[in-house]
Amino acid sequence: MFNNETLLTRDFKTGELILREGETGEHIYLIISGSVQILKNHPHNPQQIATLVSGEILGEIGILSNEPRSATAIALEDTKVVMVRDQILHTALTDERFPLIRPLTKQLVSRLKEFEQQNMAYLQRIEKLETELQTMRERLLPIELAADNPH
Repeated sequence: MFNNETLLTRDFKTGELILREGETGEHIYLIISGSVQILKNHPHNPQQIATLVSGEILGEIGILSNEPRSATAIALEDTKVVMVRDQILHTALTDERFPLIRPLTKQLVSRLKEFEQQNMAYLQRIEKLETELQTMRERLLPIELAADNPH
């Protein structure tokens, strides 16, 4: 089942892009050493949504959902990964000896994507509230200064 085309080891340097949100992927990554920052595109700036370390997996959502990558991954330090071809996972999911694996995986991916959408909506709401708060501070500052320095 495993061969050189389905399982690769790769080293990423600090700051190096591992995968990019929106791209199509062919691999799942198992972190052997190092750490990886997971970023989600946001209208004004990228939002860090996770930091993954040795033993954790990334890139699985796009493979499981057959959709483009849902986030960007960047090595936070020199990082070694094992890259597993998508074919291995798809073969495991269609193994008739384990009929519950595919529907279970689809349900988990669906729930995770729903949670991710809710999280992004909360982040956008927080950003909007922070902007409104800053505007209110700027409006109140002249009033506070005038109260502190009566003429």
